[in-house]
Amino acid sequence: MKKQDVIKQVLNGETPDYIPFSFWSHYPDIDRDPEKIAEQTFKNFKRFNLDWIKTLNNGMYTVEDYGVTIDHEPVKTGGMSEIVSTPIQSAEDWEKLPEVTIESKALARELKYLELLLKKVNGEAPIIMTIFSPLTIAHKLSKGKVLDHIAEGNGNLVKHALDKIATTHAQLAHRAIELGADGIYFATQLADFDKTTQSIYEEYGLPFDKKVISGAEQGWLNVVHLHGSNIMTDFIGEFPVQVVNWHVGESQPDIKKGQEQAEAPVMGGLKRLDITEDNLEALENQIKDAITQLEGKNLLLSPACMIPLPFKSKNIDKIIEMKQTVEKEVLG
Repeated sequence: MKKQDVIKQVLNGETPDYIPFSFWSHYPDIDRDPEKIAEQTFKNFKRFNLDWIKTLNNGMYTVEDYGVTIDHEPVKTGGMSEIVSTPIQSAEDWEKLPEVTIESKALARELKYLELLLKKVNGEAPIIMTIFSPLTIAHKLSKGKVLDHIAEGNGNLVKHALDKIATTHAQLAHRAIELGADGIYFATQLADFDKTTQSIYEEYGLPFDKKVISGAEQGWLNVVHLHGSNIMTDFIGEFPVQVVNWHVGESQPDIKKGQEQAEAPVMGGLKRLDITEDNLEALENQIKDAITQLEGKNLLLSPACMIPLPFKSKNIDKIIEMKQTVEKEVLG
C-alpha cells in the first residue's frame, strides 16, 4: 500500500497494515538554505523509509521577518536558538509590529524549501509543514514579555498584534496546502501550565490558533503539537486537526486517555531524549506501551518533538526494528 493509504487507515480508526513511523530533527548549519535543507530532508526520508515527512524548519523562522537578531549556535549541541535582540520591548511596540506577508524574506524562503521538497518526494509520502501558533511567535518575538504585557493591562494591544500574526500565518498555511502539502504541523509552546494559565491561553491562544489552522482546512493530515511537560489537557481536543501530538510519557495525559479525549489519532509515543541518549530498552518499552494501549490503532509512532543533536542513525534503525517486532505480536 502507499504510505498515504496506510496513514488514512489510521485516521479512519482502522487497524493499519503496519504502524507508520517518522522522526525529525534540526540542522542549524543548513536550515536557512532551501536547497540544502530540502536535500537533507529527502535524504532522511529515503534513508529511513519514513512514512510521512515533517519539514525541518528552524524554530525561529516565523520571527525573522519582524527584525530580530538570532543566535542559532546552541542548536548544534542540543539546545535551542536564542533571540539576541528584538524590536518588541514595551507593550506599545506591538502597535508598530511590521507588516509581514508570505512574500517576506523568511516566509518566502520556507515556502521555497517546501516546494523543492515536494518536487523531490514526488508523492511518495505525505508532507506536513511546520507552522507555529501566534502566541508562541509573540512569546519568542518579545523574549517572553508578551505575558507581562497582558498582565499589565495591555491585552488589547497584544490581541491586535496576535490577529496580524494569525492572518499572515493562516495565509502561510493556505499556501502550503496550495503547493501540495498534505497538512500542517501546528506547534504551540504556550498551552503549558509551566508557561501561563489556562484562562490566558483560552483568550489569547485558542482563537488565533484556530484562525491559522483554518488556512489549512483543505489539508487531510493536519497535526497539533502541544509542547511542554505540563500541557493544558483540557485543550487537547479543541484544535480542528486530524492528529494530536504531545510529550507522551513526559506530560499528562497518558496516550490512551489523550487519544480518547481528542477523539483523534496520536502522533508520538517515543521520548526524544532516549533516542539521543541511546536508551534503547526504554524505547522498546515505549513502543510496546503505545501500540498495546491503542490496540494497534490510532497511532503514528514518532518522538514527541524534534530529536536533539547529536543522534545516531543506528538508534533510528533499532526503533524501526523493534516496532516491527511489536507489530507482529500485536497486529499478527
